[in-house]
Amino acid sequence: MKTLNKKQVDHLLNNYAEIWMMNDTEIQYLASIKEEKHKNNYYIEKGVLKNGIIKPNVFRVPKNILDNIKISTVDKVNKRFVKSVTNNELKIVKEYVEEILPQNINDHKIRPYLAGCKVRRNSSDLEVGGTLGAIIMLKSFKNSLFIISNYHILSTKQNLILDEIIFQPSKIYGKFNSYELDYSNAIAHLKFGRYGDTKRKDGTNGNTLDVAFAEVLNNNMSCAGFTSSKKTLELKKSILKNIETPLDEMVVHINGKTSGKQKGTIKSTNAFVRVRHSYKRGKSIIFKNQLLIKKGISKGGDSGSVVINDNNNVVGLIHAGDGKNVSIANNINHIFNHIYKIKAAPDQKIVFKQFLT
Repeated sequence: MKTLNKKQVDHLLNNYAEIWMMNDTEIQYLASIKEEKHKNNYYIEKGVLKNGIIKPNVFRVPKNILDNIKISTVDKVNKRFVKSVTNNELKIVKEYVEEILPQNINDHKIRPYLAGCKVRRNSSDLEVGGTLGAIIMLKSFKNSLFIISNYHILSTKQNLILDEIIFQPSKIYGKFNSYELDYSNAIAHLKFGRYGDTKRKDGTNGNTLDVAFAEVLNNNMSCAGFTSSKKTLELKKSILKNIETPLDEMVVHINGKTSGKQKGTIKSTNAFVRVRHSYKRGKSIIFKNQLLIKKGISKGGDSGSVVINDNNNVVGLIHAGDGKNVSIANNINHIFNHIYKIKAAPDQKIVFKQFLT
């Protein structure tokens, strides 16, 4: 079998992965994987769904394509749209909650609210709800705080509804076709985000994102360092220092509303993943250039959790997984320094200023 380096494998994925996945609908993901014995060699792994669990195997690249790949192949596609967030764009941050006890307190009403608690959009769907990833400040909005989570968690429709209300917690009152949300639990209103492909300057599709930002309604209700009564919960806190580029084999952590604090390892920084479409029943969408995390660190409800490494730097945003073997996350460098369409305002480049939780 021909040996390949990371640039060659990424080149193959960026040019052929979507075609291969469209031709074989059983493939759930294709990802660049580092060999265990030869760390400079990479191969393409495929994940196939069996009995509800994704099982990994080696993907055999068609011989005619493999024979034509050059040793000097450089991944020009990635270089066009991967932009690292520089250190001076993010100030030293305050406290991040790593663990909440007792179990399932994340589902409860928490004031001031904080990273890791449950949030939901304005919907009658009893299953809707995810994780508040973090509370942040953005350079373009000097006097506002924002929560970051997934688009499919915060937005009712694929076409964003400006100022849609976000709730914490997510308790619904009523049965069957009638329901009532407790508007005293409203914490933010949706402002911008993206579900699907970004666009490069040349007009071609870039990374696929599932991210949304909602502006906090009352800054005093949010948490930038939270101490609570020991009768209800205990907190362990650490400091988020910056944003960091994710790497293969990097150890990472999340604090999800369902799973709490979990630990795993990045298996691939360039995975193409088939995900059930959140807004088109019976359809799927291929997410490009994703983080593939082994020992699935997330379950249903953990979507929206920020992914941090051992240095307490943010590297990604959880949005999918099989609940056991793999979790999928957006690369944090693909989320920031990106142009978002903001209704009733000019398109803006979204740049970090500061994490608050």
